[in-house]
Amino acid sequence: MATKDMIERFETVIEAETLIKQDDRVSFFEMLTPALVGGIIIGIIAGIPVLSLLIFLYPIGGYVAAGLVKEYYEKKISAKDAVKIGAFTGIIGGFFASLLLLIISIFFANEIIIVVREIVGTTNATMLLTLSGLDPQVSLYTLRLRFSVNVALCAILGAIGGLIFAIRRKK
Repeated sequence: MATKDMIERFETVIEAETLIKQDDRVSFFEMLTPALVGGIIIGIIAGIPVLSLLIFLYPIGGYVAAGLVKEYYEKKISAKDAVKIGAFTGIIGGFFASLLLLIISIFFANEIIIVVREIVGTTNATMLLTLSGLDPQVSLYTLRLRFSVNVALCAILGAIGGLIFAIRRKK
């Protein structure tokens, strides 16, 4: 009798551990809200002219999103999941950055050009603003190019941010 109860308890513990191991994977819905938060961070950094040249800051969004998933859902995040979270965050950030850059280009391009020219000079201002994607004559070609670059670059750097999170948590 006692051994039968012990065997049933042991089987119950094994089933519970199996469920916990299966639950360690991060689902799409679990990473959605943290990815939106991290994507807004990346989008603000990547969407504001001149600030967008600081690409070493882009991984912050992926790092924050992976951290939010870990804290909110209390999961042990693998490096693979952290990279997925970071890449998804970067894609959202690329969309948001493109939208922000479009709005700034339409409404504030001339004012930003004047301010940047006063600060760094005409030659340097043209180079800085061209590299950061600010174009007062917004065209469909420019929008497509900037959108593609933003999404690809933000996704790669967001994935790097997620990977940095996973590496730092393993230590």
